[in-house]
Amino acid sequence: MKRSAALVAALIAALSLTPIVHRAHAQAAAPLAGARLTHVAVAVRDIQASLRTFTDILGIDPPPTRAVLLDAAGGGKVGWTVAFLNMPNFFLELDEPAVDAPSPTRVFLDKYGQGIQHIGFGVDGPVSSVVEGLQKKGGVLTIGTPGGRVAFVDLTSVIGTTVEIVQGGASPSPTPAPTDPQRLAANPVNHVGLVYRNAQPAIKGFAALLGVTEPALAAVKPIDYLPAAHAKRGAHMRSAQITAGSVAVEFIEPVGAPSPWADHLSAHGGNPPHHLAFRYADQAAFDAAVRRLQQKSGVWVNGKRGVEGARKGSSPAFAFDTFGLTIELISS
Repeated sequence: MKRSAALVAALIAALSLTPIVHRAHAQAAAPLAGARLTHVAVAVRDIQASLRTFTDILGIDPPPTRAVLLDAAGGGKVGWTVAFLNMPNFFLELDEPAVDAPSPTRVFLDKYGQGIQHIGFGVDGPVSSVVEGLQKKGGVLTIGTPGGRVAFVDLTSVIGTTVEIVQGGASPSPTPAPTDPQRLAANPVNHVGLVYRNAQPAIKGFAALLGVTEPALAAVKPIDYLPAAHAKRGAHMRSAQITAGSVAVEFIEPVGAPSPWADHLSAHGGNPPHHLAFRYADQAAFDAAVRRLQQKSGVWVNGKRGVEGARKGSSPAFAFDTFGLTIELISS
């Protein structure tokens, strides 16, 4: 009897350890576990003209541009001109490809037009091990060499876009001290929005990359459309979010058309990255930001909060179609 009791106790102890082992394996298989979403990069044709527009919208002085030259995964070099626009917890990167050499940015512009070409993550460990994990998940290395601190991996087959992996992940440019809380650049980015015709596979893939639980899509309706949206009454979306550091990724699936999200997929060949959402804690600053985006030729497509000072309603979104980018304002 004592021996049987001991065997049963040993078996129970062994079984109790099994989930822990499985969790450890699952975590180890997630190449972006603990990674921080640090930036998005917008592919542009004329960086000086784009800088004037973006800095005017964000309310900051134009930063200097710099030339970048990195090793292509298949040999040779990839060059482009870059500028970094900083927010408290995030930065926006503008990329103009070199005219005399092929590059992923040039391919993107030719295929989709101006828009968000990649999303960037900061990691604390070696970039090479992250890249190896992403390749096992279906990613294709496009820029970077073994032992380097920066790498680009095409994950279109998994989450619909390319990711940049940077050791550390901080913006290469200093962040100016905010002086005006009404400026977009003085406020944190809440999330990056991506739109898919069928979002659940991308959610599943992204959750597996980060080693987190896969969230379910939830219907968001009715939508507060403004006349400029030219949306069909009843068209709405389903959405879910996954957080990576201090910034989330929002996954959006349009239901019905036309709508701002269905229109984005049609206009940009199915390219998922769609918007940046800024979070405001001060109501007066939020109202001022709504007015500012109107003044800067943003097309107000949906979200009634802020209409004539309204304190209720959904978050307003302003489309800047020239750049394939929408800006959303969230009042917390």
